[in-house]
Amino acid sequence: MKTGRPRQSEKTDARSALIAAAQELFLKHDFDHVSTRQIANLAGVNSALIAYYFGNKIGLFENAMKEMLAPVVTLLNETIQDPSPEFLKQLMLTVSRRIPADMARLIIRTLLSDNQLLKTLVVNELARPMNVRLRKVLTKLQNNNLIDPAEDPKLLSFLLAALLIFPLAMQPIGEEILDYPFNAENRERLAQAQITLLMHGVLNPAHS
Repeated sequence: MKTGRPRQSEKTDARSALIAAAQELFLKHDFDHVSTRQIANLAGVNSALIAYYFGNKIGLFENAMKEMLAPVVTLLNETIQDPSPEFLKQLMLTVSRRIPADMARLIIRTLLSDNQLLKTLVVNELARPMNVRLRKVLTKLQNNNLIDPAEDPKLLSFLLAALLIFPLAMQPIGEEILDYPFNAENRERLAQAQITLLMHGVLNPAHS
């Protein structure tokens, strides 16, 4: 059966379905254990459309990751010119409410894998650009005397990454050992606790 060139409405639907299917599978399984046929079957489309829209499986992985991280990237882009003291709170809540809980483990699995091409993609195309934006926001907050100027922006960005990623990566331990179910309500409570810690720890006292 010929795939042909999809109509515009079909193009949007098929592309979105492939990204959603890829996200579901990559969040659960290692990259090398997910086939393009599995993704296409879950999406309900012809597997040839992966090459049509994304070039290959890595291209689909990149787009799936970017869409999952889009809420954080959007917040950084909207904030970078004129950040407010509320930024740290907004960042924590955005991750808690908009980022899949399995995302942190997906990133860690990828960075620990033997797939050098995939690791380079995650570092250079996803993580590093986000960190550059984050440091710019933190530096502006310091320049505006909203964050304690004595704090090192590099250390602050590392601290934020740890607070954002580590609890998500800890989900199995939290649920199975610490008896802390990782549902939406408890993720929100965790985010609020992180916000309290940050607001009283790094903000200039006049703005905390």
